[in-house]
Amino acid sequence: MFGSNMHAFRSTPTFSTVPTVTMKRFRFLAVSNVLLLCNIEYDTARGKVVQAGTIRGPVAVTVFSFFTFYYMAYMYHYATASFVEMFALLGNVAVTYVTVLIVALDQTIRRKRMLGLGNLMLDYVKYRNSFFEEISIFDLGKHLIRVQIFAVVGLGISLNLMQFVRNLPQFYFFRSVVIFILSMSDVYILGNMIFVQFFTHFVCNEMKQLTLHHRSLPIQPLMHSFDRLIVIKRSLGAILAVRFLWTLLQLIVNVSFISYLSLLYVVDRQLTYGHAFDLTHSLVTMLINNTLVLFGVTYGFDRVQSEEQEFKNAIKSLQYEATEEHSEDYLNFLDLINLKLMTESPKITACGLFTVNLQVFYNVFAAIVTYIMILFQFRDFEK
Repeated sequence: MFGSNMHAFRSTPTFSTVPTVTMKRFRFLAVSNVLLLCNIEYDTARGKVVQAGTIRGPVAVTVFSFFTFYYMAYMYHYATASFVEMFALLGNVAVTYVTVLIVALDQTIRRKRMLGLGNLMLDYVKYRNSFFEEISIFDLGKHLIRVQIFAVVGLGISLNLMQFVRNLPQFYFFRSVVIFILSMSDVYILGNMIFVQFFTHFVCNEMKQLTLHHRSLPIQPLMHSFDRLIVIKRSLGAILAVRFLWTLLQLIVNVSFISYLSLLYVVDRQLTYGHAFDLTHSLVTMLINNTLVLFGVTYGFDRVQSEEQEFKNAIKSLQYEATEEHSEDYLNFLDLINLKLMTESPKITACGLFTVNLQVFYNVFAAIVTYIMILFQFRDFEK
């Protein structure tokens, strides 16, 4: 399905020039490539999306694996904690490691599909620029992504650096470095969820532009542009579903286990002012970052569906506004388009398990509360 769609998409002529302002939207690929979130980038010299940094991901995962196993072995042999507390601590590390491993493996396996998706988006921009220019509008999705980047990078990294400095006297340099790298894995996983939002934002923004131009453009190129966006949307669900599913699982486990351990320390242990501040800071930062990113990614997928439906409604309104002055062929063509739009396009799902929309945001927090209660019940049984 993906191969045939991509071939059909590229069968139309492309255009050699793309405005510099438009190409700025593809700069996120270069930044994401440096951060090991993808293995593609936009090559300004050749004017296309190319593969880059394919080897760095497996090398980074190998180094990360060494630090993970070292930390788990150290905590298992030297940490003094109850069974449930140790399960929550090591379980969180294990799930994070597996998530990083699967995300990196998925990047390697789907690298050609990701490259195809990038060029699909680039070809669409070239095609669309031959008909109209973007209308500048307030874009909530773009500002939401910026807030997430500021929160995850600013709050997350500053918190990890503070903990690194505080860990130096107790764990010495090497172990403090290990803890810092493992803590940064949470930032990396949240970064993957932000990376996904750049693609959903692209589809949403382009759907919105088509809706704004539905009266000024001929109906044929308008519908052809819409068909291209549906191909991109379908490819988006097929390529990024595994990444989203595992990062979502890690988010649930991370928030559940860290919240449980924080509540456990507050209830059972006498904490000094410094430890209480660190605990509160860590918990608040984790909740803010995870809540923002989870809302952002589910809002992005939900908006894809709403913008698509808004465009369909705008096209259907053309039929109601048509008068007898229009030719019969034009009216019949509108009838065919409306029949086509009545068929619902495939929704984006997490590997077919559930549809990704805002409802997932509420369901995740319900699951987190349930898991925290289960952990406390196991703790009562242990006593």
